[in-house]
Amino acid sequence: MRDGLAHWERTRAPLTGAAILKGFGATTAETMSGVALDVGCGSAAVARALSGRFDRVIGLDIDHAVLRGVRVPDVSLITADAARLPLATESIGYVFSYGALHHTDPEKSLAEIVRVTSPGGRIVLIDFSARDTPGHHRIGYTWRVIKSFRNHRNRLGAVAALRIMMFRLSPRWRSHLRADVFLSERDFVSVYGALLPGARFSHEEGRMTVTWSKPHAL
Repeated sequence: MRDGLAHWERTRAPLTGAAILKGFGATTAETMSGVALDVGCGSAAVARALSGRFDRVIGLDIDHAVLRGVRVPDVSLITADAARLPLATESIGYVFSYGALHHTDPEKSLAEIVRVTSPGGRIVLIDFSARDTPGHHRIGYTWRVIKSFRNHRNRLGAVAALRIMMFRLSPRWRSHLRADVFLSERDFVSVYGALLPGARFSHEEGRMTVTWSKPHAL
């Protein structure tokens, strides 16, 4: 399943990276001064896609087996728990994460993210909400995967699109989705908003995006 997930992450990394840059208020061509941290980087596909946009990018994930097989020259990779970030307080200018924090204790992870973010630093977190998640509506999920084939084919070609579709419909991936625990939209806003006061939230296709700038005095 890791190979299939890594391939899927690589194919969507440019779009995910563009969404993260938009959350930071940057253009796709803009280079930002400072260090960026990808929390729950997985195969580091998004970290790789954004590596040229910052002075330095750090990819962090708890799964050492995944990181062991990753080679990204421009990204520093760290095996660590998001709830115990091995980074100095207020040392990171930009923090981003995609589809990872629901695997953690969000309150502990968010507290750590806030701790390591420098004053004036920016955070963009994208994760899934319980509403309309693929593991809970089997027929609806299957139909959405099939419908997405055309978009993937137009962007990536028929072979890559078919590979992505088969991976997303595989029993192992479906089992993984059913085991995931997601916050409802209301709980998502409550939990994230409590630790990121004044954060902005948006919802699209079952994904919640949170953007926040750390004030100079909390």
